[in-house]
Amino acid sequence: MADDIDTMAVHEERRLLAQLERRPWREALAVVLEESRPALYARLTYPGQAAILSLLEIAAGERCLDATGGWGQIALPLAGRSGVVVLAPSAVRAQIIRRIAAQEGVDLQVAAGELSGGALAAAAFDVLLLHGLAGMEERAAADSTTALAALRGAARLLRPGGRLYLGVANDLAELVGGASAGASHGDVRTLARYTALFAPAGLALIAAYACFPDHEQPRFLVPLALVDDFAADPAYAAPRAAWHSAAPAGTYAGLAGEGIARHFAPSFGFILQPQDAAPSAGGITPPGRIPARRRRRATNHGS
Repeated sequence: MADDIDTMAVHEERRLLAQLERRPWREALAVVLEESRPALYARLTYPGQAAILSLLEIAAGERCLDATGGWGQIALPLAGRSGVVVLAPSAVRAQIIRRIAAQEGVDLQVAAGELSGGALAAAAFDVLLLHGLAGMEERAAADSTTALAALRGAARLLRPGGRLYLGVANDLAELVGGASAGASHGDVRTLARYTALFAPAGLALIAAYACFPDHEQPRFLVPLALVDDFAADPAYAAPRAAWHSAAPAGTYAGLAGEGIARHFAPSFGFILQPQDAAPSAGGITPPGRIPARRRRRATNHGS
């Protein structure tokens, strides 16, 4: 986020690691973060972070890589039915995730490093979960060359028929008073800029969603074709106003009336496959065009 709520200093991570030696992980998080970092504490304890798993139809025994940069909130529930490798951004974070998994009685393989580090074998995973994209980081000018290389590297890790879930922020949300998950400077991150990268990276877009309030803490995952309906539906007016309190009343409804609300969603979630394993062109779901057989209303994943 733009206010650095997701950033945790090394000394804070080490303090949390020490607390995990003597307390259950939820109590340890509360001791270290509840008062000093309430926004980060709320994000780490939010129960709906694994909501994206419902979109991927992961079969028992499939091998998954969690490279979301999180704390195991997605990997822990996933490990109950699939083999999971977690790629942690630091050695201390890796230790923290191992301790939490041990307390939960979950067998997780955890490594520290970068997705682009080259240590992971090609075609090793059926599912890859990724939040953010190198070259499209917060508070940095969008760099399509770096982002394209990152996507090609991710595609290299997928087995035939594998799926990549990519959750990313949308800078255009700020234009209507919404908070994208990490604002950038210079060139902006938009729906069109992201989707233009997929084919050159060897990836086909299978489905696309708007994530409210953002891709890291999703309460609603809305197919892009249905975002205008979602934005205009009175049933969702109250939570929508809370997520975008800075936006003038009726802003999203007005965008929906013009048929462009999806372009201003706070975050996007894309499901991608290697092009040679993806459905034929008729089955690919470009932004804003969800085949009728796959349409569903906004999926609510928490309060």
